[in-house]
Amino acid sequence: MYYSLYYLFFISLYYVKSLEVLHNETVRVRISTGEIEGYIDRNGKSHVHVFKGVPFAEPPVGNLRFSLPKEKSPWHFTWDAKQYRAACMANTTVATKLQKVISEDCLYMNIFADSRCTPNDSCPVIYYIHGGGFFWGSAVQFEDEFVIDRYASDRMVFLIPAYRLGMFGFWDFGDDTIVPRNLGLHDMIMSLKWVQKEILAFGGDPGRVTLMGNSAGASTIQFLSVSPAVPRDYYSNIVISSGSPTTFNGFNHSATNFIVKQSGCRENVSNPNNFSQIVDCLRQVDAFKLLDMAQLAESEDDVFFDGIVSDGPLFHNKTFTQLLSEWKQVPLFIGATKYEMYDHYKNITILCRKYGSIFDYSANRTIQACVDKYDNLMEKYKVRQMLIDSTHAEVYREAALNTRKGQPSYVWEFTMQGHNMHAGDISFMIGTHRPIVLTEEERVTNQAMYKAMTILK
Repeated sequence: MYYSLYYLFFISLYYVKSLEVLHNETVRVRISTGEIEGYIDRNGKSHVHVFKGVPFAEPPVGNLRFSLPKEKSPWHFTWDAKQYRAACMANTTVATKLQKVISEDCLYMNIFADSRCTPNDSCPVIYYIHGGGFFWGSAVQFEDEFVIDRYASDRMVFLIPAYRLGMFGFWDFGDDTIVPRNLGLHDMIMSLKWVQKEILAFGGDPGRVTLMGNSAGASTIQFLSVSPAVPRDYYSNIVISSGSPTTFNGFNHSATNFIVKQSGCRENVSNPNNFSQIVDCLRQVDAFKLLDMAQLAESEDDVFFDGIVSDGPLFHNKTFTQLLSEWKQVPLFIGATKYEMYDHYKNITILCRKYGSIFDYSANRTIQACVDKYDNLMEKYKVRQMLIDSTHAEVYREAALNTRKGQPSYVWEFTMQGHNMHAGDISFMIGTHRPIVLTEEERVTNQAMYKAMTILK
């Protein structure tokens, strides 16, 4: 018995040491800004080149806080890309593992590339945008093993970019000449530009880029697909789940005003009506103090940074519905869970305005009709049904529009028990909240989802 235990311990120790040695097996790539060193993962179906924390923009710190992303300057050393960088500033009360380490210096790309993908034999690229309501979640929250086994080992290059969240990514001062709105979305556009320029060096084909996302990540893709600022050739396919392209511009502006007041910056400048002075003051405030103020705004005043707004140059002050004529038709794979978008709003009027905005239902009589239909002492099943209806209707609207424009559209509804609430399908898409042991139904669904998700590659 003693020898058996010793033998098992020795084998386990040898296995762990072997993994360390394998991860110390490095691989280097040169891009336009300099040389990058990652590592080779040999534990999947194929050898995979892994590069973590590859910069696509300058750190948005100091004077670059609340500024448009700036292209990364060249470096003259070998960039170490073997470890994840910090996650973007976010609410960490619901975060786990690596998301607990947060920083403003977070604009990095994580790259998983099949070693068989080369510049001379390039592979399709999947560009995955994480969700989290635009105020939490990160590009470092996913299990490497799932990404490698599900995607990167199958002749693909899988990318997970970071973008600024909450007040750092969706500040709304009401004046784009002082602080541009939708900074988080500008980060996405900058990283997509980087992909077009650099991904071939990693074996990825810039002409075959699939945008993939769930929840807020899907909503981001929906807005990217109608923004005149995004070139058509930046992507070739779309795979999205549980997206809801809502805009309620007042939230971000109200949250911004709350933080300006809490910070004392309006009182501490020579001219309290000079927004530029106020922003310069806010750039001096500790990032974690600003994050605390944002969380205080939500808990005390029920105002928060709600993500993308339609104001500003990215959308020319048009709503999502008004921008649908700009929809860039590509092969589309779109779906939702059976019981979508049930959340924690207590005010039925806010709910009707928020989700009605998807379809430009903003007239007072229309909002009141919505309230009358769903507000029966705020019975939960009625509110839930309103959210289900709005999300499912948007799925079918976008699929129909895309088909009318001459491209194939594939629609699904995820109904599996235990996974049929909002984002319940994410464990089969990217491995988040994945059960340790799959049931037979989950195993079959897992394989079916993989085939479905990669049908457009």
